[in-house]
Amino acid sequence: MIAVLGIWLTLVFNSLKASMIFLNIFFFCMSLVFYFVYLFRGEAFQLIDIFSLGTAMDVVGGYQFALTREIVSAAAVCLFLVRMWLFDGDYRFARKRLRDKVLVRCVAAALAAAVYVVYFQYNWNREFGIISNLWNPAKTYREYGTTVGFLAVSKYMRLSEPEGYSLDEVEAITAGADLPGDEELRLPNAGQKNPVNLIAIMNESWFDYRVIADPQV
Repeated sequence: MIAVLGIWLTLVFNSLKASMIFLNIFFFCMSLVFYFVYLFRGEAFQLIDIFSLGTAMDVVGGYQFALTREIVSAAAVCLFLVRMWLFDGDYRFARKRLRDKVLVRCVAAALAAAVYVVYFQYNWNREFGIISNLWNPAKTYREYGTTVGFLAVSKYMRLSEPEGYSLDEVEAITAGADLPGDEELRLPNAGQKNPVNLIAIMNESWFDYRVIADPQV
């Protein structure tokens, strides 16, 4: 996937040098994001977190960002590689003719579409034996690597409707059902005063509340 991204960026920029410089800086910045998100939140950074960027910017001022030897070393390596590419030669798919430049961009668009279809429509992670731990994505990252884990977990961000999931299907099912009438639906204590506020607890963590108190129903 990193190689495909590099080829796609080379097509978009029409420059191998610009593509490699962008990739080095991009992955260095992403490594900082992965590190600090896990450090502050205790959870791995996921693609869906991008939609919470506004909330993150509101609370980021309350955290302290400390440099480590690993961060400084990675920054030095990144700057060294960028400098190497700046003084190296460049390769371009299209040099001067506008028609060639347009063709290169069309190939980039076709490549992006093909990767999108393969990424979402085919279960490539199962074919490679990658088991995505959606409850603890950090475990997937540690087992298969950050890039592979990030892509494998992000694949499940898009939910697809199951077959027959529609209002028409519900109406078709209820049309042939023997539903109770209004009289049967009335509560037996309809004359009494019913509670106004109802509190429902979604115990998704399966926590036993009897440990701290004796809840009464």
